[in-house]
Amino acid sequence: MSRFSLPRLCSLLLAVTTLQLQASSPAEWRFWDSGDGLAERFVVTIGRDPAGALWLTHGDVSSLSRFDGRSVSLILTPFSNNGRRFDTLDGKNGWAAEDDGLRHLQDGKWQIFPALKLSALSSAERKPSDSRVLDLGESTALLLFSNRLATFSSQSSRLVELHLPQRNSQIGALTTFARDPAGTVWVIGTKGVAHFLFAGLANAPLSWQEYPFGTLAVENPAYPVLCPKGEVFLTAFRKHSRERVILHLQAGKWEILGGGPHLEHASFAWRDGSGDLWLASDLLYRKSAANPEDGWVEVDSQNEVLSGKINDVLANADGTFFMATAFGLAMHINVAWKTLAHATDPRGHRIELKKHMGAMLEDRRQRLWILGEHSVLRLYRERWEEYPLPPEYVLDINQRNALGELSDGRILIKLEEAPYLIMFDPVTGKIAQVKPMQGYRPITFCRRKDGRFLVAMGGTGLLPDGLAILDATGSLAWLTSIPVQWNVHYPRGMAETASGEIWVGGTSGLARFANGQFERFDWIDQPPAAGARSTTKTALQVFSMLDEGKGGILFGARQLLARWNGKGLEYLTATPLVEDLYRDQSHTLWAGTAVDIRRTLSPRKSGEIQLNDAWISNDVSDGLPKSATNAVLEDSLGRIWAISDKGLAIFQRDVDHDPPEASIQANQNTREAASSGDFRVIFAGKDKWDLTPSDELRYSYRLDQRPWSSLTKNTLASFHDLPVGKHVFEVVALDHQGNLSTKPARFEVAVVAPWYRTTAFLILACCCFAIIASLLSLAFYQYRTLRILTVTDSLTGLYNRRGFLLLASQEWNLARRRKLSLLLFYIDLNKFKQINDVWGHKEGDIALQTVAGLLRETFRSTDIIGRLGGDEFAVVAIDASAPFRMVMEERLAKTVQQSNEKSGKRFQISLSVGVLTCDSSLRELPIEDLLGKADALMYQLKRSRKSPATIGETRS
Repeated sequence: MSRFSLPRLCSLLLAVTTLQLQASSPAEWRFWDSGDGLAERFVVTIGRDPAGALWLTHGDVSSLSRFDGRSVSLILTPFSNNGRRFDTLDGKNGWAAEDDGLRHLQDGKWQIFPALKLSALSSAERKPSDSRVLDLGESTALLLFSNRLATFSSQSSRLVELHLPQRNSQIGALTTFARDPAGTVWVIGTKGVAHFLFAGLANAPLSWQEYPFGTLAVENPAYPVLCPKGEVFLTAFRKHSRERVILHLQAGKWEILGGGPHLEHASFAWRDGSGDLWLASDLLYRKSAANPEDGWVEVDSQNEVLSGKINDVLANADGTFFMATAFGLAMHINVAWKTLAHATDPRGHRIELKKHMGAMLEDRRQRLWILGEHSVLRLYRERWEEYPLPPEYVLDINQRNALGELSDGRILIKLEEAPYLIMFDPVTGKIAQVKPMQGYRPITFCRRKDGRFLVAMGGTGLLPDGLAILDATGSLAWLTSIPVQWNVHYPRGMAETASGEIWVGGTSGLARFANGQFERFDWIDQPPAAGARSTTKTALQVFSMLDEGKGGILFGARQLLARWNGKGLEYLTATPLVEDLYRDQSHTLWAGTAVDIRRTLSPRKSGEIQLNDAWISNDVSDGLPKSATNAVLEDSLGRIWAISDKGLAIFQRDVDHDPPEASIQANQNTREAASSGDFRVIFAGKDKWDLTPSDELRYSYRLDQRPWSSLTKNTLASFHDLPVGKHVFEVVALDHQGNLSTKPARFEVAVVAPWYRTTAFLILACCCFAIIASLLSLAFYQYRTLRILTVTDSLTGLYNRRGFLLLASQEWNLARRRKLSLLLFYIDLNKFKQINDVWGHKEGDIALQTVAGLLRETFRSTDIIGRLGGDEFAVVAIDASAPFRMVMEERLAKTVQQSNEKSGKRFQISLSVGVLTCDSSLRELPIEDLLGKADALMYQLKRSRKSPATIGETRS
């Protein structure tokens, strides 16, 4: 004991305990209790209807729980105790055998038949998980007595015996029965089991097959678990020794599985879909099928549900199973990725697989090679081999193409330090170095179609960088130099395209060599973010590349995925650091990144819904040993492998077929958006059995049939400035297996117009505007009328004295500014008083109206004509000179003469006209003074008593 100090002993015990508790990963379990809607967290039994929904009983609780994987509904009962298994065939009606009688649920109503209580069916010891009744449909039950089977109808209360088992039966007294995942009924007896198919309400089963224990010296079999493919597990006691053992039936043959821990307290034993054995004793234990030498290992009770006593186990057809415990319901699921902890080589030596792995390769012989830190691993025909490498070799485990296959089958390995390239012979196990070229060191390589390798070489000193060829013999031959250095800092990938382009990428950029020309790419333009206008330059740090032939070359960088399209480098999408890119046989693109392993969503999964940048993401919650993934590869058998710093995992296809359902709760959202057009909607999603936890689901949404949004984990979407009217929001959910909601969740919202845009208000406003417009029109009309009345002579329609002086003054001011002249006519109707006295005032008014008409006819429309009062008129001829005055005098005289000739009146119109030329010599006088001068001139002419239109002139 002196060699082991107490600290070392404690460390050893801790290591052993840690190893024992690694039999189960949290990613493999899902849990539910009363907080998830169950009637009570204490679960006694589990039943399953044909639709796959679970029916749970809870003991001293007056309700059952029906759980369909997404929601729980409670089935109320009038009974205070419901601890026995409830069986239903249609998911609505069913049966349970309890201590107080046979219970029947039909159309939401319960019936009880006290005569058929449990003690009447069997006097043997009963366990809570034992079942004595199965539902046959149409209100009929199948009952199990100790010595026979019978049917019972709730409608007729008639019990009909089936005469089974027959008298020569070898399975002993009957204890319980149940349906397996395929629907076959298994009957458990004290000396064996039997299975049969029952066709509805037929008088007898279609088939009956017995499997007695025979020579097995066991007794008191109990706790049956019916697994897929006809596999049955029981626990029983050895006769005479009372040692508890596990009984296993497969392919019609019984075997005893012993050696389990604490078997004296064991209840259930079963097998899951991966072949691992499970045992429920005081604790939960697991025995790995991949590593049976590890024996039974305790399952870590990382959740309270697993620490509770296991009351019932229900196996599913896909290899998953449910457990009813004292603290809730547990489900063991098939994770998307199965991590391989260790393996055994053909000599029985243990190979640890949970370690740093950097590169993978499948050679032409379908052997899988994996590069570790200090060794190379090989998997061939399900056999593992590990080949340790000399410690002086520093493997380049950060370069994903660090492995290659030479044409003779040897494996080429890239080292981080000299000798840089070595060749491993799997047949002899020997290692040979590639003879270096003086002054050069290999940087990275890629395999050519002819089986040789193209090697990027870095020169030392003044030597240029270049390319070399590595042939099948392992010899390097110089190919060509490049004009500059590769200068990619730490090389991470190399590719040669069909057209002869050579690409070398690393952490400081990307280099392209084609047709003797060298080109570098240190930056890439990233499209503008939402709300931005200009692109952003992003440093190009290349970690992986994938030649897709005509599709170009994909480059995985630190923050993005890019493609060379033959003409230029284009930005594809933002991603975490992409360590590896791989395209499988189904054309799915895989990317191993610094945070997960992701793959593109296939059209088969998305259906008619087309999503942009749809990636399916997996991490440690899906079974990976580490979220960050170094490399991905599909082997010739179609298996997808992934390696990381913590080991190896294999992808398990189609472990989840049920798409998640997206939902929009009406009580969390409003159906009327703000009048501003701002709207937000809260949504959620649920995957069946929480295979993808709700907080790990991703969503895509759209509004009004627009394109679907990029996937997001956010459960809130906001919109702004929506137009008035109805809008339809749709959302779908995507799980970790790539299952997409088949039917979007829909929510209708209406953007209500602001009060000033409502129909009623607009009608009212239009009416008001019409009234206001009418009033304004009336006011304007009245204003115009009043204004006209104030400046217009009501008898003649000419301007009155006020209006004439106003307009004439404006024209005179304008003429003075422009240095123009105008003519001012002052006109008097001769003998107006005589016309009034002799012919009457009416004729006098007619005479005045006649003069007004003669003036309008004589002068231009632009001239200002007014009646100054009584029989006096005035005219301002705009922009007129002396020659125009003579024209106007002659025209006026002629017009007056023609009027007198045609009038037929007994009096003649005679006018006295004074004409004043207003030019620059009179510019200082106002219009009133000018009018006085014209008036004086007119009176001077009037006294001369010349012809009716005698015109004189004076200048001052």
